[in-house]
Amino acid sequence: MTMLDAAIIVVTYNHVRYINDCLNSLLALDPAPSELVVVDNASRDETAKIVKSQFPQVRFVQTGANLGFAGGCNQGARLTSAEYIVLANPDLIVQPDWLEQLIAPLERWPNIGAVGGKLLYRDGLTIQHAGGVLRLPWGLGHHRGVGELDHGQYNALETVDYVTGAAFACRRSTWESFDGLDEQFYPAYYEEVDFCTRLRRAGFDILYTPRAVATHIEGSSVGHRSAVYLQLYHFNRLRYLFKYFNNTWLMRTWLPAEMGHIRACASDDEIQALKIAYLAYQSAFLNHESQPVISELDIFPDETADGGETELQWIERQLRAKVNVAPAPIPARRPWLGAIRNGLLRLATRDFVVPIVQAQNDANAALLESIQALSRQRRAADATILLQGMLLAKSLDQQPKA
Repeated sequence: MTMLDAAIIVVTYNHVRYINDCLNSLLALDPAPSELVVVDNASRDETAKIVKSQFPQVRFVQTGANLGFAGGCNQGARLTSAEYIVLANPDLIVQPDWLEQLIAPLERWPNIGAVGGKLLYRDGLTIQHAGGVLRLPWGLGHHRGVGELDHGQYNALETVDYVTGAAFACRRSTWESFDGLDEQFYPAYYEEVDFCTRLRRAGFDILYTPRAVATHIEGSSVGHRSAVYLQLYHFNRLRYLFKYFNNTWLMRTWLPAEMGHIRACASDDEIQALKIAYLAYQSAFLNHESQPVISELDIFPDETADGGETELQWIERQLRAKVNVAPAPIPARRPWLGAIRNGLLRLATRDFVVPIVQAQNDANAALLESIQALSRQRRAADATILLQGMLLAKSLDQQPKA
């Protein structure tokens, strides 16, 4: 088997369900990498046991603490020496020529700073990632082709804004010149967007190649679109925006767009996550902290101070319980007599009572929808207040001291 001078780095954190398939696919690569290292970020499951017992040929490193994705990757890069650094998520299953296809553009074109491939969901048919687009002014990352069946529509080499860190390659010289991934994007998300942004600002291109194909389970550490995922995603999205854009742009361009996103597009779970992120940064700016964090205390229970319900919550709960009304049957001591009475009642009221009941049910449903819309508007208003407070705190934090 031939070999490429490439170091594949796999960072694990409670990935016992996936690491076996991932490493088996990486060990089947042809050509093979010169180095394969697993960096474990203090997993609490059986990940370490499986790697040590079933993959003795793989270099295994335990950090002793959760360094985050960026910290784990940087640790792996420091422990290897190959010409090319390749990142592979532990829930990745690669095709045998994946490494060769990922490295080929770096060998051919010196202006390429980083390369990523085509990621499919586990069905092998649906696209998850065909290069990334950064949607400004929101700073929202978007995977091209996500959810589309793969019909070859993304089968061309293309420059993109970024490629996902789940399957990523660059030259060691580039990695070291740019100091690897920024570990402030802790514990995960936006570290690869940041790295690609730095490369693009230095004049490098980010390349998507459709020939390096793998399947991937998105968000396996925290659950894709889970509450934790949304909190971390938006927390580091804000960190990215604050790193690259000044207060004037944030106030004039980003703030109106962000408020529009909250009101029109954000789900209730996303609004909750945004509120937590806004408050974390607001507190950090007011306390002049250089690296804000989300703590377990950063929660917004949707309740009043005494633990009860808000008025809108009470109304919504009452309407949910009573949204549908129906004529009550006439009781009778003898079942057969009750059946006759109720049959006659249905005949007598079919043309009069039933339309009235249906109209009442329709009115109740419309009222419930209105109350739900008001509840959502209140949550969105809470988020926009925190958003504006966060930017005000950021501006005050950067004012010259007297």
